Amino acid sequence: METLNLIGCDSYNLKQYPKLFLKLNSELLGMGIKAVKCQQIFEEDTFENVLTLYLKPNYHGGNDRWTGLRSDSNFRIYLGQLTGNRADNSGYYYPLEEHEEITIKEGRSEYHFGCYIPNRNIVILYFNPLYSDLSLEKEDRYLFKFIEVLKEFVSKRKLETKDVSKMIEENMLNKFNKAIGDNLKQAVDRVNNYYSCISTNQEDIVEKRRMIESEKVTVEALKKVNKITIEGLKKQIEFVKQLNFVKDVKLDNGEIVLEMPDIKIRWKEEDVSMGDYVITYQPNKIKIVNKNPIMVSGDVAHHPHIRDNSICFGNRQDKMYDLLASLKLKQLTYFVYLFLKSYNKDDCFNQISHWTGEEEEQEEEEEQDVQDEEF
Repeated sequence: METLNLIGCDSYNLKQYPKLFLKLNSELLGMGIKAVKCQQIFEEDTFENVLTLYLKPNYHGGNDRWTGLRSDSNFRIYLGQLTGNRADNSGYYYPLEEHEEITIKEGRSEYHFGCYIPNRNIVILYFNPLYSDLSLEKEDRYLFKFIEVLKEFVSKRKLETKDVSKMIEENMLNKFNKAIGDNLKQAVDRVNNYYSCISTNQEDIVEKRRMIESEKVTVEALKKVNKITIEGLKKQIEFVKQLNFVKDVKLDNGEIVLEMPDIKIRWKEEDVSMGDYVITYQPNKIKIVNKNPIMVSGDVAHHPHIRDNSICFGNRQDKMYDLLASLKLKQLTYFVYLFLKSYNKDDCFNQISHWTGEEEEQEEEEEQDVQDEEF
């Protein structure tokens, strides 16, 4: 028998009330609802692949920005009458985006108790009807009164699971573009702040000039990718997937994340294993972390040229960030790969001996380094 996917409902022990559970399971599955989530986090990027019922969700991400608060004392009194004054509703949030309200009528009164968001495959009840005497099982009039109203709502509108893949892509793209816009504004603000500092503190002129030029590069880089399309990102990701040393390339929360497993550095005619790396491309930043870093003098060592969050790209930094700015991700990823396989003992944060366990000799050793290769 098909059963509901219950998430966050364990504390109610529904299955210890077999009559109630079987009826609830049958009614909701009959409406096309496949999952129930009790008081789970509901965010702007929450989407469901199957029709899902949220019971009193916990909104996250700035209630005043994408949700409204409605306080209905009459509805609270009505719930209390049904449950013996044990209702858990003193006001509730509702989404500001397009949705359809679910209401219940009692005499001359009409109460809003939930909504349906078609673009997310989500039905919301603003309160949790499981907060009642479940031992009444299928005679629980508090619970099944609202189930009947919900059933009528679903039946009239013939709700069905929708394909939300495009909405997920659009939401991810919006977050990525927002991150770019936010970083662009911050970079412009920093440039203006440096100019202001120069006019009031002449001793810092040289340093501030250097910082201005650095931030100008960031500003120009961000301007180049200030408006991108999901098609453009997908195309670049497909290019990156063609590289045989890369796996698991994906867009994740406004970032492009990929893995490079089993990186080795050639040293003293042997391959030194460095481990697996996760590379993250942000709008104006490259992050590289080792899945299993080591500790060196209290610092996290990801690589001879990476200490904590600091990466020493050497004289190729401008080249790599120019590739990031122009979204030439395949070329950039190749440069990152060569960088991770390189080692310069005269210009590094950590000696490779921390990985080999051997002391390095003072004489000149052959080094492998990144070459400026054009694509």
